[in-house]
Amino acid sequence: MKVRRARTLDLSVTFMDSFYDIDVRADLVQLAAELEIAPARAPRRAGWLIEWGQAIARHQTSATKL
Repeated sequence: MKVRRARTLDLSVTFMDSFYDIDVRADLVQLAAELEIAPARAPRRAGWLIEWGQAIARHQTSATKL
């Protein structure tokens, strides 16, 4: 129904591969593992995960010095 409406408004419609929600820890772990193998699939997310991992490592290092 929505596709038909978009087309009547002369809007283009493209279907993409489905992706999963990231709303629990297991989903994030799965995404990180997949993007470690194929970062080009979602390059911005892959970059964010690298930065996040570095921030966590810095935090853990500073916490152990206390």
